Amino acid sequence: SDLADTIGKETEALRENHKDSIRENNENDTIERNKNGTMESNENNGNGITRKETSITSGGKKILVLSPITGFADKIENVPDEAFASKMMGDGAAVTPRAPIVKAPVDGEVTFVFDSKHAIGIKDSNGLNYIIHVGIDTVKLGGKGFDVLVKYGDTLMKLDLEYLKKNAPSIVSPVLCTDMNNRMTIKLLKEGAVQAGEELFEIEISE
Repeated sequence: SDLADTIGKETEALRENHKDSIRENNENDTIERNKNGTMESNENNGNGITRKETSITSGGKKILVLSPITGFADKIENVPDEAFASKMMGDGAAVTPRAPIVKAPVDGEVTFVFDSKHAIGIKDSNGLNYIIHVGIDTVKLGGKGFDVLVKYGDTLMKLDLEYLKKNAPSIVSPVLCTDMNNRMTIKLLKEGAVQAGEELFEIEISE
């Protein structure tokens, strides 16, 4: 079908990378509540970014996801690729880069880096999985334009924006949580100009 052709091999590769790690959320919730039923962790990771990890209310949990890139934030539905815009790979937001540095949107661990360097997977301390996918169809560039600098808690990637703008159909970059279920909703916190480290979207998990 036309939709299958649009999704293409890249979407299948993303599914393969995630199928073993996607699981029901909150089964192994290890976050401790204080006496008021809330917790907020603010920790500077040494890169000038303060992590505002999670806030918990009596109505459920909220997980804050920061922008990994300085640029222009937008709704995921506006990504110029059906596989992302239709949320087939997950839900979140999109950022069009205006600076070349990509940083971690959550505290956690890097779970995979594509051989073509255009996408990085991260698992946070709650067990949720995320993907930062730089540009559209950038898998076809074979790694050119990307310099992956994966080191825990440090810069993830450096981009050659001039090369990517000239050679990729779009540099709009989806930032997704790939573990969405029917108890989870996304609240976009930023549209327009955004700095790496600013609040981008929030994941609300109902009880």
